[in-house]
Amino acid sequence: MRRKKNQIPFSLFAFQDAIASVCGFVVLIALILALELTNQIVEEAARPVPSPAALTDLTNEISTLKSDVATLKQTSELWDEMSRQASRSHFSPENAEAELLQAERRLAESLTENERLQALIANENETKTSRDELLREMEKQKAELADLDAQIANLRREQSLTRSASIYYASTNDVRETPWLVDVAERRIIVRSLKSEGAAPKRPLEFSGRAAPSGFLSWARQRDKNAEYFVLVVRPSGVASYDNIRNSLEKNGFKIGIDLVGETSTVEID
Repeated sequence: MRRKKNQIPFSLFAFQDAIASVCGFVVLIALILALELTNQIVEEAARPVPSPAALTDLTNEISTLKSDVATLKQTSELWDEMSRQASRSHFSPENAEAELLQAERRLAESLTENERLQALIANENETKTSRDELLREMEKQKAELADLDAQIANLRREQSLTRSASIYYASTNDVRETPWLVDVAERRIIVRSLKSEGAAPKRPLEFSGRAAPSGFLSWARQRDKNAEYFVLVVRPSGVASYDNIRNSLEKNGFKIGIDLVGETSTVEID
């Protein structure tokens, strides 16, 4: 009889172990991916929704970046063109540096001029206000000059009369304020009171010489502006002193009246 050989039985346990290990590994990977996906979903949900202002800023930033990219592209094309021209011409780094310095200097001058123009624009309103005030002041001075020309014309017309006239001013004692009659001529100012006190009027005050206007104004400043006023009787030769006297009296708060007489007219108080 033939002898039977020893046979090793076939087993699937090793294959099952391998399959189980692979399945476990796949399940573990799936769990890890599910956990990572869940964390990402939670983070996305917790992330704040961008506001319209942020979206606008982002849009503006994107537009700025696009503009910068276009500028850089133009600059690159310009440099490429300059490089091509330089390759066709006698180009040297020294010339390029000199041209760069010139360009920087022109840019600095342009910036300085731009700042000056911006300052002028910023001060436009203030300049306009000052100009309007100056125009008003000029109109006022023109009106005063026209009035003064008319007064001078009247004085010259009265001076051209061949005969002298007597002008009488009535004295009064019925008014509360004291009027002073001021006869203004060249280098002579005579002051008389128009308010009668007693039988005879007060002796007139006379200021003469070059210091006549200043002497009269020094005396007038000592008067009471609430109880006294002045009537300026101006002769043609006293026109030069008239403006200074009038402005000083008005500046000190006195009320004034004005009358024009001929150079040879006689001023009397009745």
